[in-house]
Amino acid sequence: MLYQLDRPEESALVASAQAGDGNALARLLSLYDAPAYRVALRITNSHEDAQDVLQESHLSAYRHLSKFRGESRFSTWLLKIVARQAVTALRRRFSRGEVSLESVIESEDQRWTLRVDLDSRDGPELRAIKSELRSILVGSIAELDDACRVALELREFQSLSVLEMAGCLRLTVPAVKARLFRARKKLHTRILKRLQARKLNRN
Repeated sequence: MLYQLDRPEESALVASAQAGDGNALARLLSLYDAPAYRVALRITNSHEDAQDVLQESHLSAYRHLSKFRGESRFSTWLLKIVARQAVTALRRRFSRGEVSLESVIESEDQRWTLRVDLDSRDGPELRAIKSELRSILVGSIAELDDACRVALELREFQSLSVLEMAGCLRLTVPAVKARLFRARKKLHTRILKRLQARKLNRN
């Protein structure tokens, strides 16, 4: 879960940072380092690239801090910067031929913490169902190609608009919509296959 400051405290820190207080900006950035790193890792699928993205995002946030108007939470604004930087890093790897758009994620366990949250108030049966559903979703997303995985990350997890995604991915809005449709369709198909496989294994 993303920890956030209370709005008054966050607003005060942002105001101080915009007035030139480097310590205030450093505190804001360090507070959200963990979720920012997870976003970068999900998109780039590389620890090294994720670290680079984090540094570049900090620099970008510093350079563009004056443009932050408080229309959203600072954390939301920062994570969108991280997502854009991560897409840029991934695009550089594509251009160098280091990774294929059709490649499959090799490891699931440190990525895709999906919103199937376990609750201490859940009974044993409900917790088991939620855990199984999380496993199915994680495995299904892990089978997607990078283009579909990134599209889902930006839209469903980082809540970027289609227009913002178009800017990140350097695509037209219709192309982004088509990619999202394809990603959701592929994910739906993989989820159904996994559900069916588990059903057969129990029979």
